[in-house]
Amino acid sequence: MDFYFSMNKDKLKIFRFVSCLNEGSIGRTAEQLGQLVQERGWDSYIAYSRLNLGSTSKVYKVDNLFSTYFHALLTRMFDMCGYGSYFVTRKLVREIKAYNPDIIHLHIIHNYDINIKVLFDFLSQSNIPVVWTQHDCWSYTGHCAFYSRIGCTKWQIECHDCPLSKEFPKSWFVDGSRRNFKFKKKVFTSLPEEQLVIIGVSEFIKNDLKKSFLKKYCIKRIYNAIDTDVFRPLSEYSDEIREKYNLGTGYILMALATSWSERKGLSDYYKLRKKLDDRFTLVLVGVADELLNQLPQGIIGIKLTANVNELVKLYSTASIILNLASEESFGKTTPEGLACGTPSIVYNCTASPELIDDSTGRVLERGNIDGVVKAIEEILTWDKSITEANCRNRVFELFDIKKNWNEYLDLYKELSKKQ
Repeated sequence: MDFYFSMNKDKLKIFRFVSCLNEGSIGRTAEQLGQLVQERGWDSYIAYSRLNLGSTSKVYKVDNLFSTYFHALLTRMFDMCGYGSYFVTRKLVREIKAYNPDIIHLHIIHNYDINIKVLFDFLSQSNIPVVWTQHDCWSYTGHCAFYSRIGCTKWQIECHDCPLSKEFPKSWFVDGSRRNFKFKKKVFTSLPEEQLVIIGVSEFIKNDLKKSFLKKYCIKRIYNAIDTDVFRPLSEYSDEIREKYNLGTGYILMALATSWSERKGLSDYYKLRKKLDDRFTLVLVGVADELLNQLPQGIIGIKLTANVNELVKLYSTASIILNLASEESFGKTTPEGLACGTPSIVYNCTASPELIDDSTGRVLERGNIDGVVKAIEEILTWDKSITEANCRNRVFELFDIKKNWNEYLDLYKELSKKQ
C-alpha cells in the first residue's frame, strides 16, 4: 500500500526518530535540525524513546521501560538487538501513518527501542523517502558498532564468530553475528534504491558504507555541525573553572567522553600521565562514579554534564583537547574544542584525522605516547591568538551549523520533489 504525501510541497512535513531528544550529540542534532525545519516554514515532528530535554518540535514518545528492558534482555541472552520492541514499533508506525510525512529521517535505531523488521516493512511499502544518518557502524555488521581497532573486515562479506560480541550491544552467551548479518541485510536492503539516502557523519563512515551491503544506495557525507554561537572562546571563566574543579594553575590537558572505555583510549591516558611533569594537569570529563574512585594519581575526573555552557567553559579553559580514542565515527569533542579556540591532538584512527589540520592540532599514530608528549610541547609554543583564530576558522569551514544542517534541508526538498 502506498501512502499519500501532503499536497503542499512548499510546506514539508518531516518526521524524525532519535533515542534522546536535545540531549547528547545526536539528540542536540535532532533538535537543531527541527528548529531549522521550522524556520523554513515546514512542520517538524520528532519521535524519541528515552530522554526529552525540551523541544520546539511536536514530539512523540516511542518506548516504555518494560519494552526497553525486555529488548535489552533479548540482546544480552540471545544477541538479538533489533528484534524486540514489536508492539511499540507497531504503535510508532501507526503514528507515522497518521502524521503522513513527506520525509522520514532516522538516526540510531539500535538502543533497544525499535523492531527493525516492523519499521522497515512499513517503510518499504510506504514509498516515503527515507534519510538515514549513520552515527556508527552497527547497521551493516552482524553485531558490533565499531570494528576498526581489531582490524575486522568480516562485515564486507558476512559476519560470523564475532570477537566483539561482549561489547555493545553486549551479548552474554550467544554469538548471533552470522544470523544478524543475514537478517539485517535482508531487512535494510528491502527498500527500493531510490527511496533511501544514507548519510555518513564522516568520510570514514561514508567510505565503509560503500564497502557494505548498503552500497547500492545513495551514500553521502554530511559532517556533524557545531553551533559557533554557543561553542565559542570563554577564557574569562578560566579562573572559575580552575577553582571549581581544583585544576591548579598549570597547563590543562583535557579529554571528554560520554562513557570511558578502552575504545576511548583510557589506558593511553594513564600511560600519558606517567610521562608528564608537574606543569600539566590531565583531566577526564564524563567519568562515572565507579571509575572516579579508580583513576590513578595525577588524573582529575569530572562527571558528565548536560550543561552545555559548562562544557564550553571547560573547553575554553583547556590548553589542549586530547582525543586518544581508537575508534570514532566523528568525534565531536574535537571540533567543539576547536570552536572554543582550543587545539587538539588525535590518533590517526577512523574519523579523527579528518577533523583537524596542521594549524589546529596534531595527528599521531595510535599508541604513540611519546609522540603525544612531543606534540603537546610543540603546540604550547604556538601563538595563542593565531591558534584560536585558526581553530575557529576550521569549524566555520567544515562544521558550520547553518551550512551543514542546510544540506539536510536541501536533501529533504530534493527528495520530496521526486514523489
